[in-house]
Amino acid sequence: MLMVEKTCYSPEAGGIVSLSYPPKPPKDVDDVRQRVGNDALVSELEQHTKPPPAQPQREPRIRFYRPSELRDYDGSGDSLVGEHHIPRGEVVVVAGEPGVGKSLAATALAVAGATGGSWFGMPVHTRVSEQ
Repeated sequence: MLMVEKTCYSPEAGGIVSLSYPPKPPKDVDDVRQRVGNDALVSELEQHTKPPPAQPQREPRIRFYRPSELRDYDGSGDSLVGEHHIPRGEVVVVAGEPGVGKSLAATALAVAGATGGSWFGMPVHTRVSEQ
């Protein structure tokens, strides 16, 4: 940190003392230019006006597959969603980063099951009521 040093006489201290304190904040750009020089000011301004470096492309947080992409999947047993996506009677974990829509997807599945609708374009199989 830049410090300003000043030497002065102090009757309380009984002589000459040296004080060190931070400088007053600059008033404007011209005040900064006068303190640090034009080249340093231009360099600092250029550094802060450059766009941030590009972030590496990352995988999406959640990925949905088209039925054609899952055509060769070999699931077994009775299925609740689609043909082989969520097995009936099995424990399924829906995992992902916070905020990606896990709760919304689970709620949409429950609504589709209750109403006989589809879930992300896949049929949801409901129980056949015994009569």
